[in-house]
Amino acid sequence: MSENVSLLPIIPCPYCGVNILHSGFHNTCTENVRVREDNFTYTKYGRLYLGHKENGDETIEHECDLDAYCGSCDKLLPWPTCEIRRLDGLTLKEATIKAAELVQSGDISGGNA
Repeated sequence: MSENVSLLPIIPCPYCGVNILHSGFHNTCTENVRVREDNFTYTKYGRLYLGHKENGDETIEHECDLDAYCGSCDKLLPWPTCEIRRLDGLTLKEATIKAAELVQSGDISGGNA
C-alpha cells in the first residue's frame, strides 16, 4: 500500500498542506439523513482510481453536495468533488498533469477558512 501511495499525484490542501489524494477528502450527501462519503485513491496497472464509501445510514437515492473538504483538517477545498473525481481511471502520468492543473486553478479566496 505504501508503494502505491508514493506514486500518487500531489494535490495539497491549501490550509494544512497534506496531499488530499493520500489523506482523503470528503463531501456530504443528504436525503432524510446526512451521509458522509469518504473518498480514497488507489493505483492499479499504472492508473489512478478514486473510490468512495458512505458512512452512516444506507440510502437508495441521495443528493450530494459539490463541496469537498480535506480529510485531514476538514476545511473547504477550492475544488468541487466532481473535479477531483475526474482523475479516476487516468494513467498516473495523466493524473499528475490534471492534478497540477487543479492546483493551479484553485482559488481559496472564496473558501471557508
